[in-house]
Amino acid sequence: MAETETVRYPGLDGKTALVTGSSKNMGRSIAIALAESGANVGITARSDRAGCEETAEAVEALGGETVITLGDLGKPEDIESMVADVRDELGPIDVLINNAAIRPSVPFEEITLEEWQHVQDVNLRSAFLLSQEAYRDMKPRGEGTIVNVLGLMALQGRRTKAHGVVTKTGLIGLTKTLAAELGPNGVRVNSVIPGRKVKTERGELTPTERENFRKLEEATPLRRRAEPEEVASVVRFVASEEASFVTGEVIKVDGGLNTCMDIENISV
Repeated sequence: MAETETVRYPGLDGKTALVTGSSKNMGRSIAIALAESGANVGITARSDRAGCEETAEAVEALGGETVITLGDLGKPEDIESMVADVRDELGPIDVLINNAAIRPSVPFEEITLEEWQHVQDVNLRSAFLLSQEAYRDMKPRGEGTIVNVLGLMALQGRRTKAHGVVTKTGLIGLTKTLAAELGPNGVRVNSVIPGRKVKTERGELTPTERENFRKLEEATPLRRRAEPEEVASVVRFVASEEASFVTGEVIKVDGGLNTCMDIENISV
């Protein structure tokens, strides 16, 4: 892409970004958005190498360097290996995007301790460990950004999602605490919350799913669901020097759904 066509954000050009869960959907859009601003990107997934390769191709087409590293975020040893791969190929981490998550649907009374712990490990503990690793790179240089990508479940109760909701709410606490503690060393930490049912790859929808999407769009003041790129652009903004005095914030990108849900507009 020519220089005049590239959307540039101060502080991202030539930086190393690690984006978890970037083999498809939101993570891929975030990786591409960062690459549009000159960042090199560590691309991760648990096992989807083919998807990671597609993301890498898109990033490299924009002039960015990439490394693909696979691993299970529920395993600390895999996290260490993933971070090491990014450092070895792209250099110290400047930008960390904690995007990957699992959201199993299980009735509260049926959630086993093993299932509960697995969701905590993948969604919350991994963000803690990755942030620790990234901070080791950021602290000596006196700069860096961490962005946690959540979901509206962080602000709302959600049936059959007790273990997932708790992790997302916990990430808000982690965001604010790290912003307070890491800020004196020049590191900013924020969260971005996409709206429900962002337009990602979902395969063939059932009639019930299509109807639910229709009602969701009718309840949203902007009358539609978000495109992944719309969320990615906010993540990029928060990670850039354009947001140099923004930290500890939880920023919603939900078309007004959480703040002013238009219940009266939903037809039955």
